[in-house]
Amino acid sequence: MPDGAAHLRARALADLMVLDTPEEQAFDDLVFVAAKACAVPIALITLLDTERQWFKARFGLDVCETEIGQSVCQIDIDRADLLEIVDLTIDGRTKANPLVTGDRHFRAYAGAPLVLRSGIVVGRLCVIDTIPRPQGLSEMEKGMLQALARLASENLELRRIAHSSERMTAFQTALVEIGETIRDSRDTEQMAFATAGIVGRVLVADRAGFASVDEAVEAIEVETDWTAPGTVSIAGRHRLDAYGDLREPLAHGEPLVVWDALADQRTLHNLQSAMRIGVRSLVNMPVRENGKTVAVFFVHSAHPRSWPAEEIAFLRSAADRLEAGVAQQRVEQQQRIVNGEIAHRLKNTLTMVQAIANQTLRQVTDREAVYAFERRLIALSAA
Repeated sequence: MPDGAAHLRARALADLMVLDTPEEQAFDDLVFVAAKACAVPIALITLLDTERQWFKARFGLDVCETEIGQSVCQIDIDRADLLEIVDLTIDGRTKANPLVTGDRHFRAYAGAPLVLRSGIVVGRLCVIDTIPRPQGLSEMEKGMLQALARLASENLELRRIAHSSERMTAFQTALVEIGETIRDSRDTEQMAFATAGIVGRVLVADRAGFASVDEAVEAIEVETDWTAPGTVSIAGRHRLDAYGDLREPLAHGEPLVVWDALADQRTLHNLQSAMRIGVRSLVNMPVRENGKTVAVFFVHSAHPRSWPAEEIAFLRSAADRLEAGVAQQRVEQQQRIVNGEIAHRLKNTLTMVQAIANQTLRQVTDREAVYAFERRLIALSAA
């Protein structure tokens, strides 16, 4: 998992929910204007992920991403200033870059930072020339590039707000469905399976389920789980230490969020088990009772995945609803047992009363009154 500013940037990109999305005219127009305003053949809106730079919009380039190691945009990214390199072939930071030495012949670069309202820099709007530009951009061109970058940043924010609103609506609908499912379920196993299915589908996950946790928070017991087509079930008992350092957050009641098992220090030393069951990223949401973790709601993905804040909040709400439903089922089941025991004891008591009455009233001559009394006792014992 990335550290420091890179980690904040990765979290911000996750919240934007923009990586790997289709082209959008609002962003395409900005790179078109940037290329024309600066008289260059290439313009990009570049977002800096942990292992790649991905282009939300591109003009004059036929690829949608490159390795992060080839990124010029990442140079001095956290300074949040305009970066300009007039000749990439002589700058020590870029002269060995494959985009410079290779067939693409990148020669001059200028990029304005994409700064979110939070102050986090997530990338750059950049322009690239295939010939050196010794004089660099003019002041007007720099001003245009920075203004377009501010527009791109604002578009990212507005897009996030609109998308978040849609997602929140979907989550609210799913939570209502979960509530109805819990109310209509006959037992806890059906309740857990149905809830996991709703969560898995709305999050487009590969596996979801509910598991009880032992007293020491060392193992979980999965009764049943929902899986996407082609994904194996993990129903059964599992030791947490078989999948890495997963115990500590759960023991303290904190959500365990892993974006990529291959890059997370908590899972790196025990990857084989996770890979065997197809877990590349996951969320374990603890369920607490009397200050202790008693269960966990889990969601797995077979691919690296960021988990935005609203998804974590949705999972917490789903887990809370499911645990409340399971607890209610337990209370009702215990009440049925108590009621059954009371009824059994009462029936035995009435049977004994009936036997005593038969013996006591044997000499009574008004048999009709005796029979009426016996019928009432029989009716009470059968109730």
